[in-house]
Amino acid sequence: MFKRSLSAILVAAALAACAPTAVPAQPIPPTYTAMPSPTPLAEPTAPAPGAATATALPTTAADAPAATTATPESPALDPDAIQHLIPGDRVSLRSIDMLTAQAGWGVAEGSFGFDVDDHILRTADGGKTWVDITPPQPVRADYSLGNAATLFTLDDTAAWVIFYDRAMGAALGPITVWRTSDGGASWLESAPLDLTDAAFFAPTELVFVDEQHGWLMAHVDAGMMHDYVMVFATDDGGASWARLVDPTNQALTQSCGKTGIVFTDTESGWITGDCQGVQPGAPYLERTTDGGATWEPVALPAPQGVPAAFDGAATACALQDPPYVDQQTAYLTVSCENFDTGAVAAYIYRTADEGASWFSRQLPSGFEQASFVSARLGWIVAGGDGGGEGPFDIWQTFDGAQSFNRIETVDWSGELSFVSARDGWAVRQDSQGAGILLRTTDGGQEWVEVEPQIVAP
Repeated sequence: MFKRSLSAILVAAALAACAPTAVPAQPIPPTYTAMPSPTPLAEPTAPAPGAATATALPTTAADAPAATTATPESPALDPDAIQHLIPGDRVSLRSIDMLTAQAGWGVAEGSFGFDVDDHILRTADGGKTWVDITPPQPVRADYSLGNAATLFTLDDTAAWVIFYDRAMGAALGPITVWRTSDGGASWLESAPLDLTDAAFFAPTELVFVDEQHGWLMAHVDAGMMHDYVMVFATDDGGASWARLVDPTNQALTQSCGKTGIVFTDTESGWITGDCQGVQPGAPYLERTTDGGATWEPVALPAPQGVPAAFDGAATACALQDPPYVDQQTAYLTVSCENFDTGAVAAYIYRTADEGASWFSRQLPSGFEQASFVSARLGWIVAGGDGGGEGPFDIWQTFDGAQSFNRIETVDWSGELSFVSARDGWAVRQDSQGAGILLRTTDGGQEWVEVEPQIVAP
């Protein structure tokens, strides 16, 4: 959720001067009828990608692995590093990535009234308690709003995180990527990234396909209908990063806002975007087949049954950050707005052959979030007024988006993280902007607020 909101700010900054004036959106009704009651839930035939058996966090200092960091001090003892939250500190989650019904990772705001930096957390009991495992990232006096964090987790032991200036000020080095292979008990720091010619640095996307191969996409400049990005790649687990794409080498089309990046293997990847009506036609989509060194535009076909969905100079269509399930299956969500009528339509696409062919269908308007745990099983949050106000509907599919069942209507929208047909979480913001954690154990029919607590490692 945080990544999408930051990307939206950058897109708006780049394109606001050129985008048509929008008429307030009026959602169109869905073209299908919701089932009168939820279909009985069944466990999916395939587990969520990257799911692993929960590993309990160390309960005593003696149980914890020896620290292996780039600095000799323990993170909690380094006075220049982000200090760990302590039992009793307020927890306000920004995002989560649950791996099983018990184990998961999270990014949280700093302790209220004490620091403004993001913290990296682990849970081993479904989100009730969390341990602060933040690496020894230096507190930066030149970051007026503190360190923001972008986290990627591969499983319950391997993760990577990069910190950057939340205020998106001038790109001041050094900027590095932290990595762990023991669930955050110890961290290693990468070589500094090459930020030459970056006006600012906002790394909103970090992805890995295995323990060695990963990519980082960062927004580095904006203006004149362009969202300039750099794409870095690693093949040594994040120890070093090569800059493959920058605003000058023409490896990627730099116009339009970039909303996400995903790789399905070490060679094949996608970047999605939002042109906000400046570039008519099919939404921004580029693909690489050489590990990110070069990219080519892809013309996404019009959704099935709606051949003119992308037509017209007044129609603006955008692709959201793409969730993928396995090396063959990926989902894309498209939102289109007609600036003349204010009508909004949303579509979901699925490919089972790395983009050679696509299945698509219309969704309820006002698409918000999606979470898939297998090629067939997933949830979406849709509805609202297009401006963040509900109510919102939660829909579930058991057949790869061919049909949907409306599970529940709620007054919130937030990041979803499901791990099975029954177990899921959501992070929403309250009226003061604090992150609230919700959990369901019946596939989304009922949600209960969880009050997360910081505990000692």
